[in-house]
Amino acid sequence: MSDRGENNVIAVLLPLGLAIFGFWIWMFVDALRNKRLTPHDRKWWAIVLVVLRPVGALLYYFKQYRGRRLSNVSRPKTS
Repeated sequence: MSDRGENNVIAVLLPLGLAIFGFWIWMFVDALRNKRLTPHDRKWWAIVLVVLRPVGALLYYFKQYRGRRLSNVSRPKTS
C-alpha cells in the first residue's frame, strides 16, 4: 500500500475511533451517575460497558439513556 493510501485510511479511521471512544466514555459516565438506577444496576451496566465496549455503549444508550430522555419529554398540561 502506498503512503497516500495509508494516510487516507488513517484519516478516516482515527476520527471514527475517537468518536466511538467519546461515545463510550459518555455512556460510561452516564451509567455511573444515573440516579434512576440502583447501585447494583449501575455496577452491572459498568461491567457491561467495560466488557462489551462499543456494543455495550449502544445497549446502554437504547435501553437506559434514550428511554430516560424520551420519558422526560414535556407533555402538554391538562387543566
